[in-house]
Amino acid sequence: MLGVAKWSFAVEAGEMQAIADTLMRVVTPDMTPKQLTKAAMKEHPNASKKDIACAAFF
Repeated sequence: MLGVAKWSFAVEAGEMQAIADTLMRVVTPDMTPKQLTKAAMKEHPNASKKDIACAAFF
């Protein structure tokens, strides 16, 4: 029997897409991951660092 990963996100899929869109809009070539996370948290204050990291791969 194969194990099934259970993902629990604090944000819904629509909010995840909004965070992903924000990341695509604010990223610059010389930006560090820490700067990118900080910029995303300004626009999405309820999102955790984990939510932002997941949205980067959404």
